[in-house]
Amino acid sequence: MKSNIHLLAGTYVLGENNGIHIYRFDQDSGESELIGKGEVDCPTYIVPSKNGKYIYSVLENEEMPSYVNAFSYKKQKEELEQIDSILSGDDGSCYITIDKDDKHIITANYGGGSISVFDIDTNGQFYKMSQLIVFEGKSVNPERQTKSHIHCVEFSPDGRYLFASDLGADMLYQMEIDYECKECQQDFVINKTIKSIKVPDGSGPRHIVFHPSGKYLYLINELSDTIIAFSYDDGEVAQIQEIPVVTNKAGGSADIVITPDGKYLYASVRLKDDGIAVFAIDPSNGILEKTGYQSTATHPRNLRITPNGKYLLSACKEDSVIEIYKLNESDGSLENIDKDINIVEPACLKFI
Repeated sequence: MKSNIHLLAGTYVLGENNGIHIYRFDQDSGESELIGKGEVDCPTYIVPSKNGKYIYSVLENEEMPSYVNAFSYKKQKEELEQIDSILSGDDGSCYITIDKDDKHIITANYGGGSISVFDIDTNGQFYKMSQLIVFEGKSVNPERQTKSHIHCVEFSPDGRYLFASDLGADMLYQMEIDYECKECQQDFVINKTIKSIKVPDGSGPRHIVFHPSGKYLYLINELSDTIIAFSYDDGEVAQIQEIPVVTNKAGGSADIVITPDGKYLYASVRLKDDGIAVFAIDPSNGILEKTGYQSTATHPRNLRITPNGKYLLSACKEDSVIEIYKLNESDGSLENIDKDINIVEPACLKFI
C-alpha cells in the first residue's frame, strides 16, 4: 500500500477559509501537508465516488438553503473543481452517501426529517432529484425530539439495503434498494419496504457503521450516550447489545468508526469531558467491551482511521484542529503524536 494518500476535510465555514481542504497525508509517519482546496460554503459532510473521480458535499447551515455540491477530483494534479450544485430538497442536510455503482446520491435531511435521492449522470453531475422520502415521528425529549430528524444514511455492505437513523423519533429505518430502477421506471429506494426498528426512548440515534465482516451493525446514540449493536445477516437485523459510551450524561455522543481489521471500535463524545471511547470487538459475536478513554480537544465531531489502520484522526470543531493519534495494535489505545492539522471548524474527514 502506498504511503501517501489524500485526506479531504470539510468545514463549517462560510466565506473566507471555507471549502473542502486537500492534504497529502503520509499514513506511515502521520505527517500531512495542505496542497489545495475546493471552495464552497459549509461542506459539513462529504463523500467520494467509488471510482474516485468525484466528490460530493452537503451544505448544513440554518441560515441558508441546503445544497448538494459536486466536484471533479483530479488526483494526479491534486485538484478539486466544482462542477454542479443542486438544492437538497429539504432543510438541514447533514449527511451524504453514494451507492455502489456511483449512480445515486442519498442525503439525510436533519431539519426536514427526510432523505433525498439524486440520480447522477456519467459525468458525475446531477441528473435530477428523483425521490424525497419524509418520515414522521417524535419521542420523549422535549427539546430535541418533537419531530423526525434524520441524521445518517448508510448502505449495507451488500448494497441491498439503505439504513437511516432518526434522532427525533428513536428509530432506525431499513429500506430495500432497486438497482434496475431506471430501466423499469421504479424508485431506487422502495418506499413500501421501509421497516422501523425501535430503539429505547430518548436514545437519539445519530451515526451508523457496519463491521468489516458485514455481520454486525453499530448505532451510536447522541442523547443517551450509548451504542446499540445489531447482528446483520442477509437483510435480517437483530439487537445483540446496548452499552454506554460514557456515564457522565454528556448527551453529545457523535461519531463511530471501526479499524480495518475489525478489532476495535471508537466513539467520539462532545459537550462534557470531550474525548474518544475505545471498545474491543469480540470477533465471534460482535459484542463490545469498553477498554479505555482518550481525552481530546473540544468537540470531536468526526473520526477517521487511515486505510492501513495505523492512525486515527479526530476533527475537533470548536478548537479548529484535526488531532492525529497512533493506534496501539495490542489494546486499541490511542497516542497523540502531536502532528495536529490546524483548520477552521473541521466537520468531516475522508481518505482517498
